[in-house]
Amino acid sequence: MLAWARALTPPRAPEAIITQDEYTHDVVLALGPARWLAFDTT
Repeated sequence: MLAWARALTPPRAPEAIITQDEYTHDVVLALGPARWLAFDTT
């Protein structure tokens, strides 16, 4: 997912990484002024 975000034009970096518990994190990316992607990772 991060490799894909870096390949975008312009490249994107995570806006936030939110810890849900010791195993789960949410990664938030801004795609535009009113668009966000949230990925759940374990």
